[in-house]
This record gives sequence, C-alpha cells and structure tokens, in this order.
Amino acid sequence: MTRIPVLITVRFGSSRLPGKCLLPLGKFSVLAHCVARVIHAGMRPIVCTSLDANDDVIVQEATNLGVEYFRGDLLNKIKRWSSCMEGFQLEKAHIVDGDDPFFDVSEIQVQFKKFDTSGLQLMRTSLKSDSGFASLGTSITRDFANKLAGRTEDFESQNLDVIPWELLLNGSDKWSIATDNFLFPDKDVMLRLTLDYEEDYKLLSILADKFGPYVARADIEKYLIENPEINAINETCTQAFLKNKRVQLAHNFKNKD
Repeated sequence: MTRIPVLITVRFGSSRLPGKCLLPLGKFSVLAHCVARVIHAGMRPIVCTSLDANDDVIVQEATNLGVEYFRGDLLNKIKRWSSCMEGFQLEKAHIVDGDDPFFDVSEIQVQFKKFDTSGLQLMRTSLKSDSGFASLGTSITRDFANKLAGRTEDFESQNLDVIPWELLLNGSDKWSIATDNFLFPDKDVMLRLTLDYEEDYKLLSILADKFGPYVARADIEKYLIENPEINAINETCTQAFLKNKRVQLAHNFKNKD
C-alpha cells in the first residue's frame, strides 16, 4: 500500500509565539517532532511552507531532517496545498498543522482509509479536533484542492490562516466532517494540544519530555485525564484560541451581497 502523504503545514512567523515551529520539544524541534511522528507511523511527510524569506529556516530544517518540502503561497494555505499536491502529483493527501505535535496517527490512518474509499472530495477535521484538541487534520483530493484554490480568488482577503469553510463549500461538493473520536468515556474533559501560547508550550514540553515523539495518543489522553493539574496548565487559553479564530474570520471574510 502506498504510504499516506501527510502535508505538514508550517510557517516560521507567529504573532502569539514567534518561531514556535522550531522551539525545542523534548529532543526535537516542534517541526522535527511532527516529522518523526509521521515517519514512525509509516506515512510520508512533506513539509509545506511558504516562499517568504522568513521560512528559509523551515526549508533548512526539512533538509537537515532529510524529508521532502514544498514552498508556496504565503497566506493562502489552500493555494499552497493545491500547488504542493500538483508539484508532487498527489491524487489525495492528508493535512496536519505543524503546531499540533501530538496528532493521532492511528486516527489519521483510519480516517484516510475511509476517505480513500468514500468517493468524497474532502473530509474536514472533526469538530473536537478543530477546537484545539488537535488530534486529526483534513483529507482532500488534488482536484478539489485545485477547485477550492480557484474559489479563493474572489475573496477580499487572501489570509486563510483560518479557513472560511462556510464560504468555500457549496451544496454540490462531496464532503463531510470527520467523526469525533473519544478515546475515553468522559467526553466533558477538554484537552488542548495545539501550540499557540506559552502555556501550551509548557504543557507540550512536559509531554514530550515524559513520552517522546512516538507515544500513542491514547496514552497522552489517559495521562492528562489522570493528572488534571497538568491538563490545567493551558485550560485558560482555550477560549482565547477560539475567540481568535472567530475574530480572524469576521475580520478577513465578509459575505458579499
């Protein structure tokens, strides 16, 4: 079976936590941690960054790690994905963010297998994962990535750091939202495992020092549920994270009459 191509979307610039993708995380950088996790799972990592000079350091890191990389549009992630998939002639790919260093590789493999046989053009990350749980990602076909990239041409803003799916998708598209996967019965436990704030970095560093990059996602969740004082380190950031997404969408994208 062909290895699942995983595009690791990453840029060096970050307003809340500058250079976060190259911060040390255990024995690796954050980006190297993501790459190692993909490789260990038998998937194919492709570092997907921008042409901006600030991202030269990303390319150097990818080169040092001996993995493939692609450079594309600075702000429009969808155009970058589309160009990357064209450049590598990928019929389908899975996409994760480079600031989600403990994505669930088992869940990704299950989702991609389902996506690959479904006839869908897009399977968006689950609602839980999209809220900061950071376990999954998005599966997409090359043809649909190209189509979506074309649709973004009409947007007033090309800043698609937060993607306005409601404006991009229409009734004729074949897509779904991935099913939320709860590894443990207590669905009320909120875990935040994406990297945006100093508090996130503190929590993720504890996990990396304890487990390394190859740990099963279930072991991480079990540990955080059993150690609520560690899980509490960044719990105040969740609402700020969600508010920032809403503000970006409201600022960048307005429905046209």
